[in-house]
Amino acid sequence: MNMRRIPFALKLGLSSLISGAMCYSLYTDNLYDESLYSMAVKYRSEYDDTFVQNQHKEKLNTVFG
Repeated sequence: MNMRRIPFALKLGLSSLISGAMCYSLYTDNLYDESLYSMAVKYRSEYDDTFVQNQHKEKLNTVFG
């Protein structure tokens, strides 16, 4: 294939489209990793103070209506 006849804008657009598709695929594949998610849920109450406070407030709201 003679690449000199293909305009630069088309080459740039095609390579950007391919790299964008690859990055999107990697992002969606790594968005939910079961082992990382289970570890994050397991230790969230120990390291996230706002989560603990919100959880405590929700318990008080359900008890006292």
